Amino acid sequence: MPDEDSRRSKTRRQAVLVIHGMGEQVPLETMRSFVETVYERDGGVRTGPAESGRRNRVWSIPDTATGSAELRKISTEPRSGDRLRTDFFEFYWADIMQGTPIEAVYEWLRGLILRSPWAVPRSARVWIAWLALWAVSIGLVLSVLATLDPSDGIAEALFKSWQGWLMAQARWFGAALAGAAALWLVLSFLGARNRARVKVTLPVLLIGGGLVLLLAPVATLENVKTWSGLFSLISATVLGGLIAPYLGDVVRYVRATPATVDKRQRVRDRGLALLTALHDKTDGKGPDAPPYYERIIVVAHSLGTIIAYDLIQLYWQKVGPSHQIPAVPALKAPLLEIDRFVADWWGKPESERGDFPLDAFQAQQAAMFAALVAGGVKFRISDFVTMGAALTHAEFLLQDDKAALERAFQERGLSASPPRPDLPSPRASYMLGKSGPFAHFAAPFSAVRWTNIYDLHWFPLLGDIVSGPLQPVFGPGIREHRVTMVREGWLPVLNRLVTHTLYWTWQRRYDGLADDELPAHIKALREALQLRGAAPPD
Repeated sequence: MPDEDSRRSKTRRQAVLVIHGMGEQVPLETMRSFVETVYERDGGVRTGPAESGRRNRVWSIPDTATGSAELRKISTEPRSGDRLRTDFFEFYWADIMQGTPIEAVYEWLRGLILRSPWAVPRSARVWIAWLALWAVSIGLVLSVLATLDPSDGIAEALFKSWQGWLMAQARWFGAALAGAAALWLVLSFLGARNRARVKVTLPVLLIGGGLVLLLAPVATLENVKTWSGLFSLISATVLGGLIAPYLGDVVRYVRATPATVDKRQRVRDRGLALLTALHDKTDGKGPDAPPYYERIIVVAHSLGTIIAYDLIQLYWQKVGPSHQIPAVPALKAPLLEIDRFVADWWGKPESERGDFPLDAFQAQQAAMFAALVAGGVKFRISDFVTMGAALTHAEFLLQDDKAALERAFQERGLSASPPRPDLPSPRASYMLGKSGPFAHFAAPFSAVRWTNIYDLHWFPLLGDIVSGPLQPVFGPGIREHRVTMVREGWLPVLNRLVTHTLYWTWQRRYDGLADDELPAHIKALREALQLRGAAPPD
């Protein structure tokens, strides 16, 4: 066992793997802003003098682990005292998802819409979104048919009775639309720390649409085809500019179909290669060289949470303490303790379950992780942090209904926290003759602590529609933080509009605040990462 002096003189290292969400992501864009919030501006990891406004120093370094020349790792300087250093990596997968055919999006939307109402989760915001999809779909089909109909019969039937009202409202509605879009654009610039990155496409299009309604000749507004064409154009713009780039990624990943299997596998192969590279790196040469990283923290956002969840489970299946590797004596005691939590929760009917002892369970997960390290198991993922997790909609996205989701857990196709038992045994571990105990293939969360941060509002456009609690789906061993986020500089109520990307965004109003005065979501994120470090392993 190394003595205390040698521990303090040797640089210790931990890695943070950031997995971005859906949409047309730019390499390193997510990670740079993430590092600024969780490390550079965190006074608790101060590496130099506590000067006013001083940030903790980081360096951008060529990254050989990801295999991409577009990516770089961001490294911190070792802290004085414990010599702890953090390397941040980004798992970039957006390029694989490019070119999602619109037909695939339609097929996925059809699968969401044309399902039994009894297969829709009992959630107000899900039902509002589901009914809105129905309305948009019906409106799109009818407006396109009306525009293409040479007889004008469909357009007359749909819009003639509304035409007088639409014409009467067109001027003020156009002014309101253009004004609201202009206000949106102004507020976006005022609230942005980097105004060069404000996206202007959608508000500019809305301003243009408002001006068309405001300035169009009366003869144009009297033509019913004008209104059917306008509705078709709006629907096509929303579908092509908003739905396809985002839901296209979801289409490619969440369901295995002949059209999606290849891209799903390419994402997983790239992610597993990166995890393998981080685990294989050693601090020195030779077979006895210790691992380079003491621990690896996986952080994911949005659709990235589903990808990260898959990667953790797949990597556990590859290197975890199953019967495919020799039994590790150091794991016997912590595995049996994990089994106690498994039996006390999953082994009892819901009516007999009390409050889950989350603190005790996460302490035991830490003990299990330490035993993996001591036993030489090449699994160093200690924590999983999810933000705006699409996993909350597993019943809606990953499976067809609640029964199918439950079957996937029972068949160990999905992992829970605490792990589900290895039926018919009430435990998550098992023996092979006199050899063992071993952990089953869906038990990564016997060692990986899971923290989920979400911003929930009943109305889909307020808060984060993608996020939600995960305990009801994946088990009570997840530490959950429900937060309320707002946009800087926006008007009340509007400042809660679509907060999906604010979890790690550093807003100007945070400048000058002490760490304990920051919003709850920033404090929860830093607490979950624990970048300030723990005691070095023996």
